[in-house]
Amino acid sequence: MLHFWEGLIVANFTNFVAACISSSCLYWYFGANNGDLIKLFVDQSIQELLSYKAQIVKQEGLNYFIDLMNQIKLITPASIASDEVQQKMILGFLPSIMISIYFRRQYVK
Repeated sequence: MLHFWEGLIVANFTNFVAACISSSCLYWYFGANNGDLIKLFVDQSIQELLSYKAQIVKQEGLNYFIDLMNQIKLITPASIASDEVQQKMILGFLPSIMISIYFRRQYVK
């Protein structure tokens, strides 16, 4: 049994290490072969986006479509890895709190 803060620190540290390992694997996987897989993904995403251009422009506007197109073009293995770390840390925080509460040390007098 741990104190609440000890459990929270251990859970978040474990989450951070797991996020770093998985982001490193994603970076190496998508960065292999000079990023050909990312280029293929970006090209297919742009083609898919262009097929829905009329609907997107009608619902959201032309500026939104242009911004979305520019954001898709910026996808790199490094951006995928950094997003992985950020999202895992954010999504892992609530379970860390819940685990820390469940396994906290009870002080009995």
